[in-house]
Amino acid sequence: MSIKLLNKVILGTIITTNLFISSADTASAKIFKHKPQAHYTLNKDKSATIYINDQEIFKYTQGVDKFSPGDRAKFFIARLKKYLKKNKIKKIKPSTNQKCTYQIKGENEVLLVLDNAIQCDKTYMDEKAVEITNKIRKALGGKKLKKKDLKNLRYIRKIPGIDYCLLDTGIASWYGDKFHGKQAADGSIYNQYEMTAAHKTLPLGSKVKVTNLKNGKKCIVKITDRGPFVKGRIIDLSRAAAQKVEMISSGIAEVKIEVLD
Repeated sequence: MSIKLLNKVILGTIITTNLFISSADTASAKIFKHKPQAHYTLNKDKSATIYINDQEIFKYTQGVDKFSPGDRAKFFIARLKKYLKKNKIKKIKPSTNQKCTYQIKGENEVLLVLDNAIQCDKTYMDEKAVEITNKIRKALGGKKLKKKDLKNLRYIRKIPGIDYCLLDTGIASWYGDKFHGKQAADGSIYNQYEMTAAHKTLPLGSKVKVTNLKNGKKCIVKITDRGPFVKGRIIDLSRAAAQKVEMISSGIAEVKIEVLD
């Protein structure tokens, strides 16, 4: 049994489409304009499965704010189609922002933000991002990502209640005399001449490699404290660590941090 309905979807212009109810379990809304063909299915459990050229890509299991899984599926397809009119498949890659949120982007345009409502076979968001990106690229006739395509992808380790980046870039600062001799967050006494640092979320005791991106100077620090609490900064180094990467005089520097342990 099939019932033909009309559904309008805005993809830059309003397109008239057919909505076929193929069974009591699944409703399918197909969107056609230019290649590729993209559509989503509304399932009995209220989830929405997205397909590109008849290849399953991912599934929304819940909505957000006022938007249902079906709404989210429409928005994704609309963004993808708009992007593909002027841009190349090979530019579609996973990325993360400063808040460690995984995204799939084309050039500088965000096509998809990954969250817990997106079902995938993998456990971690970094793996989900790579898997879904490769599915999109494959369905569009493109090539799988190579290691060089992932060099700027930050990897996230999940601990109860917290996600934190294993690889991140941002602004580092340093702290010295004012805090020297005071108790740090791990219970130790802060010594500005030791190789330590403060971070907002990394477990205390973590070992982190810090690289000054301007001069390539590196150091390894132990996370003993919390901070920095200035917006836009990702790590606070001790005086000794700041000297090691040659940022004492500048006060701040753009760095890359890598969690070692």
